[in-house]
Amino acid sequence: MNNKSLRQGSKFRDTISLAYPMVISGFAIGLINIFDTAFLGRVDELSLNISNIGGIIYFMLIMVSNGLGMGVQVILSRYAGEDNRSKIGEVFNNGLFLSLFLGLIITLLVYLIMPHVMPLILDRKEVSDGTLNYLSYRVWAIVLAYMSAVYRSFLNSVNRNKVLIWATFLMAIFNIILDYGLIFGNFGFSKMGVAGAALASGLAEVVGYLFVLFFTLFNLKQDFSNIHKWRVVNWKVIKEINKVSNPLILQFVVSNSIWLCFFILITNVGEREGAISNLVKGLFMFYMIPAWGFVQAVNAITSNLIGQGKSSEVAHYALRSAGHIIVLMSGFALLCLLFPVQILSLLTNNEALIADSVNVTRMMSGFIILGSSCSLFYNAYAGTGDTKTAMKIEVFSALLYLIYILYFIKYKWISVEVVWFSEYLYWIVIGVLSYLWLKKGKWKQVKI
Repeated sequence: MNNKSLRQGSKFRDTISLAYPMVISGFAIGLINIFDTAFLGRVDELSLNISNIGGIIYFMLIMVSNGLGMGVQVILSRYAGEDNRSKIGEVFNNGLFLSLFLGLIITLLVYLIMPHVMPLILDRKEVSDGTLNYLSYRVWAIVLAYMSAVYRSFLNSVNRNKVLIWATFLMAIFNIILDYGLIFGNFGFSKMGVAGAALASGLAEVVGYLFVLFFTLFNLKQDFSNIHKWRVVNWKVIKEINKVSNPLILQFVVSNSIWLCFFILITNVGEREGAISNLVKGLFMFYMIPAWGFVQAVNAITSNLIGQGKSSEVAHYALRSAGHIIVLMSGFALLCLLFPVQILSLLTNNEALIADSVNVTRMMSGFIILGSSCSLFYNAYAGTGDTKTAMKIEVFSALLYLIYILYFIKYKWISVEVVWFSEYLYWIVIGVLSYLWLKKGKWKQVKI
């Protein structure tokens, strides 16, 4: 048995030590998205729009697992702060069972419901049919994606997440090679176009899951002897996980449903407007990868500190970390501001599309700074375990965002740039409310 303490510190080096594997593995996932966009951007704008809508729907479905994973991470990090290995194993096992069950339910619902829903929400039949075809090749691997979320939470919580670097880079390499083969019909494969991108991503999910599974089986059994023991489901632990996770799942579903609404509305405006937004979305998600890795570390360390009895340090830790993340993300913001054409040229060779996307790309410099710092405050608050309040903050911000985009897309169209200004509104509201509630301290009354 390895007796090394699972307690984590609140210094910058502690956050970076936990964050960098998530950042690097996030870049590997980002590479998959970038290559998908780059390959499909060389097919046609219709394929780009289909992959965009299909990808957002899949991303929205994955957010259920992210909400479950974040809830599990909050609980596991709390027990890690207490150095309670037995409870860590128990929560992990039941979290894995819950992720398997939810993944199967979601997969079944997609196959049964989506064919009836898609024609109702997309005006253009070619986009609707293409999106359904994309999802049919993508969702079959969603069960493994759900279970992978629990493994990531476990590895983050016990500070053994460096394996995620190797797992996700293996996924990225596998995905990119298959993309090139399946989209364009290379390496002896049939030319599948956008469906090939979906199938490649699903197969990559299988590779990533198996890598993490075998690492956990062969390397962590000696430290956590009761992991992967499913003799009987512990409904008390399931209830504990649901108490923390369900508000996060709900807020992720609401916020991403509204983001899906944004892209459906703007795709219905026109193919060019949809293509511009798809390029900007791809860039934004890629550039935000370091921030998301950092804020996940802040979420885990916040809960770990509370487990150690250091609740008084939480607000100061979040404020100090926000300063760190702004400095870290400034370089990415400057790239968007100063070199938009060069960056967009990596994703498409359509010069007219690049020219039309420049202004929104420059706007991203502000999204990056606001999104990273405000997301940090939100994740720090979620790390306290008061996920019901976190859900209310997210849902309130998302509803304001929805009102804004409905007005400026459906009722008073001005430009793509005006519509994308909604990101500023969304992040400012989330950041301010999260920090105010963090300072207020009512979360100290919440027990996990």
